[in-house]
Amino acid sequence: RHPETLPGVTERLAEALAEAGLPVDRLQLPLSALFGLKHPLYFGIILTWVRGKGSTAWLRPIRKNQEAEARRLLAKSPFGPLVAGDCTEVRHRVGEPGWCALPALRPLEDDGFVDYLATVAELPDGARQVISIATRMEGGFGPDVQERLRLLKSPLALALYAIYQAQLAQQ
Repeated sequence: RHPETLPGVTERLAEALAEAGLPVDRLQLPLSALFGLKHPLYFGIILTWVRGKGSTAWLRPIRKNQEAEARRLLAKSPFGPLVAGDCTEVRHRVGEPGWCALPALRPLEDDGFVDYLATVAELPDGARQVISIATRMEGGFGPDVQERLRLLKSPLALALYAIYQAQLAQQ
């Protein structure tokens, strides 16, 4: 199998989060060499699932001198502070200053999303896996969303690590 088959991971993960009571309408798993991805062909892979639209995979092949550009893009992303190690989770809601300051969140607002949460899970090899979720539910996520996601991080990290290792072995 190729990394193009990885979008199924996001669908299954979204289903698991819904079963845990999280009203997830969008899930994203950004993978990058900047935060530990070790892949023979790709510097970065972004897996995204959106309710009603399915899953996509954005693949960035390895090329020379791309780290500086990747760091610049990461600095503008909502999960930049997670990868830098400044915090373990970020949350932004429509209308709050943090939301307005991040250009990457504007398309989400245009698509009806009102609440965004990203967290980092430590994989067994030391890589940092960002998991971001967003909802269109009126009022956003409930007050316990961060605690629920914290409880799920370790099992999710182990499952994702196993999937990634299988993909790497196949490559």
